Amino acid sequence: MAFFGCLLKRSGDATLDLDPIATLAFDGADVYDTHALHDPSSDNTKIIIPAALNGRWAILKAGIVTTAQSANASMYGYFLKNASASHYSFGGRTRHIGASAEGSTTSSYHYMQSLPILLSSGDEFELQLYDSDASVTVVAAQTWFCLQGIDSSISFQGVLATRDADETTADYTTTAALAFDGVDAYDTHGAHDPASDNSKIIVPAAWNGLYGVPRCCLYQTSFTAAGSFTLSIRRDGSSSYDGFVGLSRSVNLTQAASVVEGPPLLLTTGQEFEAWFHNHADTSVTIEAPHTTFGLQIVG
Repeated sequence: MAFFGCLLKRSGDATLDLDPIATLAFDGADVYDTHALHDPSSDNTKIIIPAALNGRWAILKAGIVTTAQSANASMYGYFLKNASASHYSFGGRTRHIGASAEGSTTSSYHYMQSLPILLSSGDEFELQLYDSDASVTVVAAQTWFCLQGIDSSISFQGVLATRDADETTADYTTTAALAFDGVDAYDTHGAHDPASDNSKIIVPAAWNGLYGVPRCCLYQTSFTAAGSFTLSIRRDGSSSYDGFVGLSRSVNLTQAASVVEGPPLLLTTGQEFEAWFHNHADTSVTIEAPHTTFGLQIVG
């Protein structure tokens, strides 16, 4: 079976009261929907599983960008299955503390992902969000909800780029693309060159028209406790694309690990993906090479 899934969007920015927790509507035109899983005009909070996908496996993902929050605000989210409170039975909870991770702009990136879920005809999945502020703006252009089908029939294709050595005393107070100059763990179609333009994964002609999932893992140490940072994935140098993903975190430790993974994206020859990093205050951090990677996996 070929790739299946859906990628939902919102039609416009909205200032919402997410305290108490609320279900998020997705009323914009779907970026894709292979099996009529979602209707933007009716019951638009829900992804509903059709009979054709009964017995298949899938992953739920969501990316949310919020602004106009207090410096000490907190946010968390759930994936709901059949409007049940048993969120944990299939995975998918995330919590973000310190929503002013972008400093004075009081904006933040949030990302959440479930474990693989066995689908049954008629299952309904929704996204719920909580924010301790009485008023928060959800940015439509960078907020999405996705069901990513798992297709075990395709041969593996992808790339995983690495870093050659720890980067010490690094200053990322200005957002910058991360370089990946180590030997690639794998690269089935020549999508990355460690020696040239090594921040970029460039889509080869063989992947044109396929769906790919970008992901980045980063581990940083030696930064000031009670700091904050943002890790995101840009396409063609921009964060303005359907399926943009990022994660902002505020921490009270001197080390932190982060993982971001986008939804399946329809690829076009020559598209360029990069992982961008921003430590909002600390001018000297260490990016540890063994735990920092960047990849793109073909999923259908």
